[in-house]
Amino acid sequence: MKIKYKLKFEATCPSDKQIITYKAIIFTEEFQSVENINSYVSSLKDEKIYQEDLTKRLSRDFRGRVVTYGKHQGVKIKCECNFFV
Repeated sequence: MKIKYKLKFEATCPSDKQIITYKAIIFTEEFQSVENINSYVSSLKDEKIYQEDLTKRLSRDFRGRVVTYGKHQGVKIKCECNFFV
């Protein structure tokens, strides 16, 4: 089964401590409960992490391809990772 989860969440930039709002799409073949996804991303709000590292971590932890979208200091950023390819 192919599953796509779309979500929005926040994390903190390690460089300037600005809270960044991200959109993400998680593509997986494994069921993930919405509660688990929400709990996971809620824990990121105060974490200092770059979008590139965040994308890799989501891909690894949810065992699928992840695309994240963010905007920081006026620059739009799109990251993609498929940890298992």
